[in-house]
Amino acid sequence: MPKFDSPIKVSSIRNLGNNALLHLGVDNRVGIGTENPESKLHVNGAITATGLIVPASVLSTQGDSAEIFGFTPNMDSWYIDESGRNIVTGYVQTSGSGRVSQSEDAQLGQYSSEFVGTGEGSADDVIWSREVVFDSPLYANIFVQGTMSYKFDEFVSGTPGMAVTLTHREKANSEYFSIDSNGNYRWKSESSNTFIIPVSDSSREISGIGKFTTGAWRAFTPGNREITKLKIEIISSGPVIYSTDTDGVQNDGGSGDDSFIGGGTNYN
Repeated sequence: MPKFDSPIKVSSIRNLGNNALLHLGVDNRVGIGTENPESKLHVNGAITATGLIVPASVLSTQGDSAEIFGFTPNMDSWYIDESGRNIVTGYVQTSGSGRVSQSEDAQLGQYSSEFVGTGEGSADDVIWSREVVFDSPLYANIFVQGTMSYKFDEFVSGTPGMAVTLTHREKANSEYFSIDSNGNYRWKSESSNTFIIPVSDSSREISGIGKFTTGAWRAFTPGNREITKLKIEIISSGPVIYSTDTDGVQNDGGSGDDSFIGGGTNYN
């Protein structure tokens, strides 16, 4: 008797007319009546439900969503990395030797992250990063938004802030090159764009020193693209890290007007 040690994989169920009744995609999407599902479950036709269908946005606040994605919005959980640096849980310090400490002086969350200055008020470089890979790409033609709250105790020069990078693929296009060592698909149609959120001018003026400023930000993809990865970076750096002179980088328009992030760290 032959032995089979590989499971049978079903990608679709069709009727006698070769029309797709059920599609099971490698991107963990299910299509009923369609071979190109655009969401976790895509039904081409009417559905009957015995219970109430509630959008996820109704069940969570902005903070809840950030917590689910591991961004620790309250800054209440920290760890020490291999280099002895204190970092908010969920992030890694990808660049710089600077140190950050937890502060109870906060506005949006329970705590804030204080980028500690050294020398004559200049801060060592610090770049924190967190990237989330979505098992099933988010819907096409949506945006990601949030807020950033910050303040300076003193300021001379520099443009710290945030950068939000969205990686995306063509809508319902599940063709892929390969699967990486972490089990993530490398989609053939994948590309990315970055939005910078620099601090505002008012927060760096004398009248704004010592006061919290909150800026809203929004990041979105080109049309008919689905988000596959979300990366958020908190940047306090002397060198320019992102500039709108680079293709695929733009200022989201929700906070400061600067065309770059970095360019000096003479602040506290």
